[in-house]
Amino acid sequence: MLATAAGILALAVAAPQGSADAAALREFDLAFRATRDPAANQERREAALAALAGQDTREAARSLLDAFVQLESEAAPLEAERLGYLENGRRNKQLEVRPGLDPLRSLQESVRAHLLALRDPVATHFLLEQALERRRLPFSLRSALPALAAHAGPKADDLLARALRRRHEPGVMCVLLRTAGALGPRGRSADDLAIGLLSHEHAVLREQAAEALARTASPAAIAPLVRRLGEESGRTRTRMGRSLEILTRRPLGTSPSVWQRWFEEEGAAYAAGDVALGGGEPSESSAVADQAVYHGIPIEGESTLFLFDRSLSMQAPLYQGEDAPEEANPSRFARAKEELSAVLGRLSPSRRFGVIAFGGTLDPFSPEVLPATEENVALAREWIGGLTMNLGTRTYDVLDFAFAVAGGGALDRYHDSTVDTLFVLTDGLPIRGGKADSVKRIHAAVRRWNLFGRVVVHVICLGDKAPTKFAKGLAEQNGGRYVREPRKD
Repeated sequence: MLATAAGILALAVAAPQGSADAAALREFDLAFRATRDPAANQERREAALAALAGQDTREAARSLLDAFVQLESEAAPLEAERLGYLENGRRNKQLEVRPGLDPLRSLQESVRAHLLALRDPVATHFLLEQALERRRLPFSLRSALPALAAHAGPKADDLLARALRRRHEPGVMCVLLRTAGALGPRGRSADDLAIGLLSHEHAVLREQAAEALARTASPAAIAPLVRRLGEESGRTRTRMGRSLEILTRRPLGTSPSVWQRWFEEEGAAYAAGDVALGGGEPSESSAVADQAVYHGIPIEGESTLFLFDRSLSMQAPLYQGEDAPEEANPSRFARAKEELSAVLGRLSPSRRFGVIAFGGTLDPFSPEVLPATEENVALAREWIGGLTMNLGTRTYDVLDFAFAVAGGGALDRYHDSTVDTLFVLTDGLPIRGGKADSVKRIHAAVRRWNLFGRVVVHVICLGDKAPTKFAKGLAEQNGGRYVREPRKD
């Protein structure tokens, strides 16, 4: 009897509480170790990740973080190959890379989701520390982890204060600003940094600084934001105006003169902290008299790329069934060409634009965005008029191409985009190799390419088979609008 009891005690010591969790962690670490053949490990990795569900510990956080880094190292050579094809004009070669790249990115997206779902204070504190201090952590993850700051306990404030004492390059400053914003008023230790960055040369840093100041609800931010608003234009002015609306709870739009007048008449009490700040709702922007409008959406940005579907389905009539008029029922393709040519003529010469036609091929009007001069617009209209349709709807690839033109692409790094607005016009579901492409995968890819939401993505769908779920999701995820034509009330 004593021997039996001793044996049970020995087993208890050898197998500590939570041994099943420990075993799952060991298998997870083994599955995600470095390999020359990631495809052979795909199923094992998926199973190991599923077995880790529910583990909300520092140990699980570390294993998930290491897995994300490993997947990034495996995806990076494929991404470099893909980007090389884009830059060298061999855009059809993109399709050869995706069979190896897509499974890695899908698995990485699942690992990311597990990380961002953690809530344990010790685990989230560890992850926030990694975001603020681990320089070689993939930037797409490093910029997302500050969202966990509110769950990381009171020591998160110390992490932010410690990080603020060091000098940082622009990408890390964005991480600091996101951390401060996620902490709310607890993040005011970053206010001096944020106020200074309102005049930074990179627009993305100015916008991130304004957003952080709105979330920390600092009275000291009001006067600098009002002053800076008068020096901005386009999308950055819009975002700073919305930050002021959130901070002050005043729906005054984006007009510098309106905000200056308000500050002179009422701002003293707000700047002194006598009025509750933060938590306001930004008002909807609307078109002004001289503003170009594309399919009912005002063009607020200063540099716009139009992605134009030229697939064979665009030959269908715009109106069908009971909605079809007896006369004047153009094809979707004709309607799209007409509207695009018209809006280019309404752009001011100070704006920049580009057009990429996509179907089974990707064809840019020019390799970069150009000023909307009379000459450039005339050349673009002539080019649009000569477009013909071809088979395929390579939506993933054209978005990939567009973000590469903007200066980003999927290579994991900070960048300040040269494009601030994308308009995606299409009439059907994304296609890859003759089959429906993954909507979820496209949304995840755009999130990587558009790390700070610097590029607003609007989506216009033509016809009765519009890919509503894809289009709405893409627009909402990237701060844009979704429009369907003809509209169904």
